[in-house]
Amino acid sequence: QTVFVLGAGASHPYGFPLGAGLSARICENAIFDQLEPWTSSGEISKSDIEAFVSAFKQSGMLSIDSFLERRDEYLSLGRLAIAAILCRQEVPLVPFEHNRPDNWYKALWREMTYGANDPSNALRNVAFITFNYDRSLEYFLSTAIRNSFKGIAEATALAHLKRIHILHVYGSLGDFHWADSLPTGQRAYRHEPPAQSIGAAATRLRLIPDGREDSVEFQSARKLFEHAEVICFLGFGFDETNVERLGLARVLRYNHERQRPPPRIIISALKKTPAQVKAIKEALTSGVPYLV
Repeated sequence: QTVFVLGAGASHPYGFPLGAGLSARICENAIFDQLEPWTSSGEISKSDIEAFVSAFKQSGMLSIDSFLERRDEYLSLGRLAIAAILCRQEVPLVPFEHNRPDNWYKALWREMTYGANDPSNALRNVAFITFNYDRSLEYFLSTAIRNSFKGIAEATALAHLKRIHILHVYGSLGDFHWADSLPTGQRAYRHEPPAQSIGAAATRLRLIPDGREDSVEFQSARKLFEHAEVICFLGFGFDETNVERLGLARVLRYNHERQRPPPRIIISALKKTPAQVKAIKEALTSGVPYLV
């Protein structure tokens, strides 16, 4: 039973910006082009966008989430700006490019399908807790299911996909589907979605100020931890609030008190110093025993 915990770095190989990159794009003049359908219709004024961007630029905050946590009057505009940027990064061919560096989806799929002669065998014993809004993982897996096995139609691939726990703790850009059905929250994975689709996606985002550790999503995440044999953090920034809401230490303590075997915990710690890695381990586990 393997649970992956995914941060922005896990989607970065597929064209999605890291936190700093997303902040930079919001502060660029291009954000006015991204939001042009809403300024043209009069739903948002350019002066509102200018005030939002100016305040964010001069806030000294590293991330848009940190800024919106304190300036909740900009929450709706912030969600729309994020959705307008990220929706246009959902480019279908990107996850399948052969020369794309760090394409861990393909490495994952190779392991999942090893010895499997049908999708049911490939999709067992794996779950994902993701802090990302994009659906590149869902798009990749559903497309890979369709094309790796004989006689798999779109509807069948989606049915198999729904058997995998993919938990977006802060919401997503919409439920993945092959075609838009906005009343149901379903959105296709495409590079140039219409403004209506982007607007629908924005309503599905829950930023850090919106989230709570007692939310259904975080409770479900802790349930996945309870039964995990391997927990793997990929591209995760170890933000203090997010670590606290995950509550991994509490789950480890709960299992330890009941003499359940500890999981193996793996973290990707790119550019982290030994002292930072030590602090991350302590934050995640609070000293409760686990396998390295």
